[in-house]
Amino acid sequence: DGVLMLSSMNAADALALALAAGVDWTRLDSSGMTIAAAVKVHTREIESVSSNLRALLSAMAVSPRFSELVLIDFERRDEQSPATQFAAVTIWDGQGAYAAYRATDGTLAGWFEDLQLAYAEPVPAQTLAQAYFARMAVRFDGGLYAGGHSKGGALALYAGITAGAAQARIGRLYSFDGPGVSRATFESDAYARINDRLLTAVPPESTVGMLLWQGGEECVVKSNARGILQHDAFTWLTDVKGLVCDGELSQYSIRLRVFVRELIDNLPQAALARLVEGLYELAMNSGARTVDELKQYLSDHADELSVGRLRKYVQAAKLALNMLETVR
Repeated sequence: DGVLMLSSMNAADALALALAAGVDWTRLDSSGMTIAAAVKVHTREIESVSSNLRALLSAMAVSPRFSELVLIDFERRDEQSPATQFAAVTIWDGQGAYAAYRATDGTLAGWFEDLQLAYAEPVPAQTLAQAYFARMAVRFDGGLYAGGHSKGGALALYAGITAGAAQARIGRLYSFDGPGVSRATFESDAYARINDRLLTAVPPESTVGMLLWQGGEECVVKSNARGILQHDAFTWLTDVKGLVCDGELSQYSIRLRVFVRELIDNLPQAALARLVEGLYELAMNSGARTVDELKQYLSDHADELSVGRLRKYVQAAKLALNMLETVR
């Protein structure tokens, strides 16, 4: 039916565009490239992503609906101190612009920054997301959109909430099983102004999407996976209308949301900070830079880590890594 216009996209369209942020679009020129051209040019970069994402991009590159959309303004930042993991790309349809924010990658800096969302908002990636959206709003004068999966959804939500005057131009925000934002941000006037333009999509057994605060229209999207594996958006079901949103939240997810919010509300921020920063100190002392490297280090050094001042963080790290391994 011709090229997709952002103003008429459905949730499945928005999810596909959000997932496209998972590639390092480092070869885009200043005027951007169509998706069809960008996929051809970025063969090496696309080889490094998951097989599901490769298949999606290949399909988008030959689809009349997506192939002529323009990718432009790719940005990526990865730093160990302060822990920062951020990437985004803009999709332009000739009228409107969509900021697609990347989910957390396998770096420990990215996961540490995710954990900091519970007590240190704004984290560096949120500040970068806000600035990125502001630049997009200046460059493009049509409708504005933002979306992302996992942490990318939290970044899209935060960028929309903090968009200032540009907020009036936002057509839709999409958080695809994103963790949300702090209670203070959620209860702000700026959030209230954007709430009716937010779509929050979570699977029935959501874990990540239950961690902080978000609202808007909630789509409980059916998945062909079980448990935490439902976080993988490639397990979500679609039909001709978009995402299949007639699922129901499991009792596990409902209990988790209540438990985590009560924990954050009742545990002093300083205590949360000590736990998270201790985990990160353990990770940095190990020399690991990725989740897989840290898991191997904990396995190889189990005896020596049973003593010393970091020992109290080791068991927490092992439990967290078991979860992160499946979430990725």
